[in-house]
Amino acid sequence: MAEFRDTLREFRVKLLGVEVLLEVEKGRRTKEWLEGAALPADERAEATRRLIDRGFLEQRPEPDQYVLTDAGKHLLKNIRGKIASNGKVDWTRIAEVDFPRM
Repeated sequence: MAEFRDTLREFRVKLLGVEVLLEVEKGRRTKEWLEGAALPADERAEATRRLIDRGFLEQRPEPDQYVLTDAGKHLLKNIRGKIASNGKVDWTRIAEVDFPRM
């Protein structure tokens, strides 16, 4: 059971990272949101730091405090190609997504 829980946590962290990338791509969230002003604050802040450390996000001065790097854009393209290639999201294909270094 512990192994299952760990696998779910790892998957949740990756999905949260994808959520952060999508929010940055669309420019919909503030620095405060990305750094933890809303729930789950600690996990989102951790995901944001991880994405910066691994080269998917770049921190910039205001007003665009975070921007996607080329690697971040490529990752989102990969995810869309796997789970939404026909324009409709098919989460059953999520296992096909390669989440390198996330």
